Amino acid sequence: MKHKNESFQGLVKYISLSPHGDPEGVVLADGTFVKAPPHSLVAKELFKVGTELSGEGHMIGEEPNRVFHHAQIRAGKKVIADDSVADHEREKLKEKHKADLKQREDAEDEIITLKGTVAAIATKPKGEVDRVILEDGTSIHIPKDVESMRDDWAIGSAVEVKGKARTYGQARFLKAEKIKHL
Repeated sequence: MKHKNESFQGLVKYISLSPHGDPEGVVLADGTFVKAPPHSLVAKELFKVGTELSGEGHMIGEEPNRVFHHAQIRAGKKVIADDSVADHEREKLKEKHKADLKQREDAEDEIITLKGTVAAIATKPKGEVDRVILEDGTSIHIPKDVESMRDDWAIGSAVEVKGKARTYGQARFLKAEKIKHL
């Protein structure tokens, strides 16, 4: 499916984490969720809460918040992530990122159950939820086997999530195994 690029702009309110502690997207103050896969990062040190970002990408969802993917993200005039490249270039970037990951140590997994309030939701083009950000900043990955659709979630709703968590500084990534909407 061919998508038309659309623009976004705003202050970073939350940063979505990958399982390896890298940024993998941002939530802007207006609730817009911009995906930035770790292989697309050019200047990951510029992904900070409070940074003014702008860019263009494919908008793949508007409800409950706008979601962009295959985006180019800028801080001022500096490109800090670019996933708008051709598919063959994206594959090369993914391979380079995989090689980089082999050189790093991940944080230890810890099985936890936590309760929180939903701040943002990232979906795939058909409405499948793949990321949720809680108000405390926890990035939750929703794996395919934990089938979850856009209509199952609401911003501001309370949830209880059990899964494998990794903590990087003050940021936390959690891969959901069980979700209970409260």
